[in-house]
Amino acid sequence: MRTVASTWSDYSDAGGTQWPFLGAHQKVQIACKVAEFKVANGNTWWYRIASAPWNNDHYVSADPFKKMDQPLDTYLALPFDDDNVPNC
Repeated sequence: MRTVASTWSDYSDAGGTQWPFLGAHQKVQIACKVAEFKVANGNTWWYRIASAPWNNDHYVSADPFKKMDQPLDTYLALPFDDDNVPNC
């Protein structure tokens, strides 16, 4: 992840309780993914964060996990989510 990202307890509206931010380049374990609230670019995928202190209670948009160091045309062609992450 290349940027700081907000984490939320409710992925259905990017709300609920906001928890500590994920820092740029911070490594966390992702439990699974769900599709719900649509962010500005149309991405609906959210990752449930298994690592402490989130402990499977908070979610982060999948957007910050895209490889942002790619050329623009490659970046735009990247999928919104990672197929290796199971659905919740």
